[in-house]
Amino acid sequence: MVENADSPADGPTRAPEVLQAEREIERTRVRVSQSVMALREAVARRADWREWVRERPTLFVVGAFALGLLWGLRAARRAGPSSR
Repeated sequence: MVENADSPADGPTRAPEVLQAEREIERTRVRVSQSVMALREAVARRADWREWVRERPTLFVVGAFALGLLWGLRAARRAGPSSR
């Protein structure tokens, strides 16, 4: 089997421009990988309900109170006057 002259096994015989381009590609690959990981972490933080509650506790307490009130009124309406 004959190897291609451009194969990675040629190492030192490759042109300096090719080596420079490969190094730049590897640096870019590392930067993109780091950016993707940072983006994943940011999305996970934004989607975490506990973080939302930590940032806006008053809003969630008011919301829980309103939801409880609505459920209570709905249950009272369903029970009707006979259970009072």
